Amino acid sequence: MAKKYFLLIILSCFIGLTQTDTHATDLGINAGVLLPADKFNHAADTGFGIGSQIKLHVFEDFYYGLAVNYGSAKGNNGVDFWEVDLYPFVDWIFFRPKKTDVFVRGGIGLSHWESDGIWWLDDEGNGVAVTFGMGCKTAKNLEVTACFTKLYADFDVDYFTIKLGYNFYIGD
Repeated sequence: MAKKYFLLIILSCFIGLTQTDTHATDLGINAGVLLPADKFNHAADTGFGIGSQIKLHVFEDFYYGLAVNYGSAKGNNGVDFWEVDLYPFVDWIFFRPKKTDVFVRGGIGLSHWESDGIWWLDDEGNGVAVTFGMGCKTAKNLEVTACFTKLYADFDVDYFTIKLGYNFYIGD
C-alpha cells in the first residue's frame, strides 16, 4: 500500500512541476556509481545508481527541479542494500565558461530503503535524504554530477554518487 502512495506522490510532483510558467525545462536521465561512505563503507561495496530529473530554468543562473533516483550496493557476507529517493533540489550556476554551466546542487526529500545483512540497519524503512554536491552541464545536454547524500535512517547511511546524464531540452 505504501508503494502505491509513493508512486502517486512522485507522479503528482512531476505533473505539478510541468505546469509552472518558466523559460525552459530539462528532462534528464542519468546513471553512475554509488560509493558508500563512513560506517556504510564497512558493510557495502561500490554500487550503482540510476535516476531521472526535471529541471526548470527560473532565472539566468538558477534552476529548481525534482529528482527520482534508485541506488543499490552489495557487500561481503550477503549484504544487499537498495533505496529509492525523491527530492526537490536547486541548482545555482556560479561559473559559466564557453557553453558550460558549473553549478552547486542542494536538495532534501524522502527515501525508501531496504537492506539485508547490515546488522545496524533495519530491514526496511523510510527516511529523510539530504543531498548536496556539484555538477557541470555542457552543450545544454550532457551533465556530470558528484553528490553526497546522507540518508537519515535508524542509523545514518552516507554515500557519494558520480553520475553522467543526458538532458532533453524543452523550451523557447
